[in-house]
Order: sequence, then structure tokens, then C-alpha cells
Amino acid sequence: MQINESIQIVQATENHINLLAPLYHHYRSGFHQDTNVNDVKNFLTKTIDLPNTAVVIAVKNVSAKKQIALGFINMFCFYSTISFKKMWIINDIFVEETQRQQGIGKVLIRAAKDFALADGATHLLLETTPDNKAALALYASEGYVKDETGIRLYLELKPAK
Repeated sequence: MQINESIQIVQATENHINLLAPLYHHYRSGFHQDTNVNDVKNFLTKTIDLPNTAVVIAVKNVSAKKQIALGFINMFCFYSTISFKKMWIINDIFVEETQRQQGIGKVLIRAAKDFALADGATHLLLETTPDNKAALALYASEGYVKDETGIRLYLELKPAK
């Protein structure tokens, strides 16, 4: 998938780790996570090619030999025991702040949908905070609806002392 002549959307592989690492680092720092780019590279090396994991990336060709990453979506697959169907969850979506309002987020969301459909999934899930108005507007424009059927809970797991 291509946005224009110099920007394309691809499924990331281990060959994209050096492009992705600074982007992941910037994304994580927005959540006050203390990591460096090498930590991110180690994480990506361990996870990028795992089954039921997909990273979709917007890449810009700045010259014949140089690319930069503009945004990404990190997705994980799971199966519903209720419907016996495959679903994907968008765990992370990020577009570099200087690249926003150019349609990159919309194209990434559509690429995630295309990927999940091609994989035989019946649903694509994501979540965001209620104050993220720009993201909520984007998701609504792409057909996402608020799940009113339940309450999301989580439990932080800490090792026993």
C-alpha cells in the first residue's frame, strides 16, 4: 500500500528494526517509560517475527538509500472461545508528531483492517483514552464503534516477594 510516491505501508520484519527503534522509543517516552533505543531493538528482535504478531509501518523514502519510519501499528491475534473466530487487537498506534494530519494514521488503520481481513479475522479491536479526541474521530470515521457491552478491567502482576 502506498500513500504517495515516497511513502509506503509495509509489514515490518527484522530488516526494519533499526527504522522502528527510534519511533518505538519516542512512543514509549510519551507514556513515561524509561528505555533507550537499544532496549527497544532488543524487544523488537525478540517479538517482531513471532506468530500472531504483526507490525505495520509507514516508511518514507528520503533518498535512494535512506528511509525513515513515520508511524506504526503493533497488532496481536487472539481467538474467541465464544465465536470460535480469530480477532486482532491493535495494541499500539503511533504517528510521529511532525507527520500528523497527513493521513498516515488513517492509512495505517486501513492497512491493519486489510491485514486482519486477509488473515481471516472477524473483528479488529483497539482502545484509547477518552480524552484522545483526534484518535476517536479517526476511529469513528473508519467505522469503529464504542463497545458498550462490558467494562474493561486489568490486573497488574507483580512477582511475589
